[in-house]
Amino acid sequence: MQMQKRSFLITTHKKLSSEYISYVCKDNFQKHNPKNTSKASHRYFIWECKIKHRYKARVNSRTSSTKATKCAKCSKASIPNSKEKIK
Repeated sequence: MQMQKRSFLITTHKKLSSEYISYVCKDNFQKHNPKNTSKASHRYFIWECKIKHRYKARVNSRTSSTKATKCAKCSKASIPNSKEKIK
């Protein structure tokens, strides 16, 4: 049986990976990143849009083919858990 190679965000969503700032977690703060996280991950990352707004969103919500989330300020939309002010 052949093992399937796992696709990571850095290869499946290169442009999106450039918006990654950090992983949201109290322990192992920089443990997860686009190089070792799949597009279906439920982990929260801090993202930064092209005009420097920062917000928190799940990886899988950013990579969804039907309703991918974007910067709430730029799109004038609400993203769950993105109301927190992030420095």
